[in-house]
Amino acid sequence: DEADVLDCGYGKAAWVDKLLGYRPDAVVVGIDLFTGQGNSDEDEDEEDDEDGDGIESFIRKRWNLNIPLRQDTSSDRLRPETFDLINSRMLIDGINANRWETYVRELYALLKPNGWLQMVEFHAIFQSDSGRDAPFLSRWWDWYSQKLLQMGKNPRIASQLKPLMVNAGFTDVHYHVSRLPVGNWDPDRVQLGIQARDLITQMLRDVSLYPFLALGRMPREQYENLLEGARRELHQPGLKLYLNVSVFTAPHFIAESHAADDSCRHVAYGRKARRRR
Repeated sequence: DEADVLDCGYGKAAWVDKLLGYRPDAVVVGIDLFTGQGNSDEDEDEEDDEDGDGIESFIRKRWNLNIPLRQDTSSDRLRPETFDLINSRMLIDGINANRWETYVRELYALLKPNGWLQMVEFHAIFQSDSGRDAPFLSRWWDWYSQKLLQMGKNPRIASQLKPLMVNAGFTDVHYHVSRLPVGNWDPDRVQLGIQARDLITQMLRDVSLYPFLALGRMPREQYENLLEGARRELHQPGLKLYLNVSVFTAPHFIAESHAADDSCRHVAYGRKARRRR
């Protein structure tokens, strides 16, 4: 049977593309992060077409996820008990701290009985197996977490996903943490570590550009020096850097993902219980 899937925060739709390659019969609705008022499809068509090159077809929708979904009066509004699977990904810098609890409850309402929710958020606190410091990476995280707080976000929401899901009514919530090496220092996971390092190097710039320069008014030269120092630390095998990564068992429908894609993220899966008769 075809499955109905909702992807919140689809970005460049890499997860959607991977899912449709695994389950081409799935009907996918993607909500991209939008910080305006309500739905703004009309002025985004050209941008969506450019971003969608090579991506399997899915239904695109724009909505400010800080606004309750029940306020959507459009013809394509999301309706209760519609989806078999919901994927919520990388919204740490988009959803307000006081919105997360109601957001998770709304996702619960959108799921069919026995449906599944997957939540993925990064938590970029770098640690060292060598016991040595990584001052540039530590400084980057300090700045980033402070600016998220200043913007009304919760930089530590990744570690709070499980209780939010349980409180919303989910059962069978799977959550545990393992270590992911960053770089080629672990002989058993060299390729994985290299992929993670390259991904994280780009991520450090992508997510910090606005908070550091526009909001924090960090001088451009200081910003570039910080990123260059962080890049050098990421490329030092002797530091033996790693990130705590959530690893889970998933129900049969969840699409497999490449480990590097979740290199700096916490993932939680939960099931909505069947309705009692």
